Amino acid sequence: MPKPLPSGLEVRQARADDVPSLATLLSLAPDDGSIYRFPHILEYPDEMREMHAGWLRPGVHDPTTLIRIAVVPGDGKDRVVGFTSWTRLEADPQDPSKTRPAKLAAKVAPAEEPETEEDTSNFAPPPPRALVPNVAHAEAIKRARKQAPPSPIKTTACYELGGLAIHPDYQGHGIGSLLARWGVDKAAGERVPVFVSGETQGVDFYEKALGFQRLRATEYWLDEKGQDISREEVQHGNEAWKKVNGGLSGAQMVWLPEGYVLEVDGEVYKG
Repeated sequence: MPKPLPSGLEVRQARADDVPSLATLLSLAPDDGSIYRFPHILEYPDEMREMHAGWLRPGVHDPTTLIRIAVVPGDGKDRVVGFTSWTRLEADPQDPSKTRPAKLAAKVAPAEEPETEEDTSNFAPPPPRALVPNVAHAEAIKRARKQAPPSPIKTTACYELGGLAIHPDYQGHGIGSLLARWGVDKAAGERVPVFVSGETQGVDFYEKALGFQRLRATEYWLDEKGQDISREEVQHGNEAWKKVNGGLSGAQMVWLPEGYVLEVDGEVYKG
């Protein structure tokens, strides 16, 4: 059972002045794919924070990307403890067989960012190890994704969940389910699917907590050296892909409304 939601929790669209706190959250809760590619990522949160702030600043103003956050009040300012990023794909009027991003986010007014919580002006720049990938791991993920069939989001009206992160201090409270359920409820009302791509921990969460299904043709398993593990090996007990063994698994996943049928690479999925 999840712990109670934090007192005063609010879920809303991100604003420009949320960027520093949101960047801090993302630096503290990287996804498994990032950890696999960048083994030193957790050692340099300041470097990660700047990287995330770089794409968040324009992202909060993009009307086709809705960044929804969970915040808790404290010391006169909100603390961001949860993050999701949503896109709505609609049929392209110029070519109905394809999709295009639709307007989803409300207009966000420009705002001056507050100072970061921590003064790092006297700190020496960290060694650039955090952004230097493990080449074998990076190439392995790229190879695995390239082998997958074309994503259904290119031809199917849908919602796409582009990311989910919960602050380590607030995990287990049901915030992730609360944030992700927003898009699932929207999709259910519109009778369209929800797609998301994830790795080990994310895949497990989407599957067990929200009823997503793995698209079989997109699944991959990698060992600590970046070598592929076949589906047959997994079925016969090879566990080198597990995170505790230094490996990684991943897949694109889909949630389908009741009665919806989707075919991907010869496999049929039903809501």
